[in-house]
Amino acid sequence: MATAIASLPNEVPQNNVVMNVNETNKNVPIPQQESISSSQKELSQESIHQIVQGLQQAGGATVLPNREIPTNNNHITQDEQIKPNFIPKEENTNYIEEEHSMEDLIKQSQNKKVDQDRLDIMYEELQTPLMVMILFFFFQLPIFQRTLTKYVPSLFLRDGNPSFSGYFIKTIIFGVTYYIITKVTKQLSEI
Repeated sequence: MATAIASLPNEVPQNNVVMNVNETNKNVPIPQQESISSSQKELSQESIHQIVQGLQQAGGATVLPNREIPTNNNHITQDEQIKPNFIPKEENTNYIEEEHSMEDLIKQSQNKKVDQDRLDIMYEELQTPLMVMILFFFFQLPIFQRTLTKYVPSLFLRDGNPSFSGYFIKTIIFGVTYYIITKVTKQLSEI
């Protein structure tokens, strides 16, 4: 069921605003020079009178507030760079005195070396524990246990737990793997 828009209670058709627009093209003739000067004299008296009346009625509305008026113009009048033929003064720098002395260069080199040594020590300290953690995690994975059980079943008991020889072989494999990885990383770091 639909309701017509005209039947809605808020609709008041007689109070609607109707806008009529009439377009007219006016051709303004261009006055000659003589007519301009005569009309300026006539308009100037009337327009001056209207402007004066408007200013008197406006009162203080056309006055700038005091906070807007700059009180110090010295930065404009004393700036030498605004002159048309301004040539900047040369700054004589003594580059020999500004050079770093040998002692400063040696200190900087030593500071860099100390910083590099700190980073190397921190890397070496963290390298071993991280490597051991990763290897331990890898050796504890079930896939590693299954692979050892599949290829070397004599290292495990019937219930699937490693025997003493299984623990021993697993420890040797762990140590050899750690040694190989350590040697490889040391060789790569020296390159």
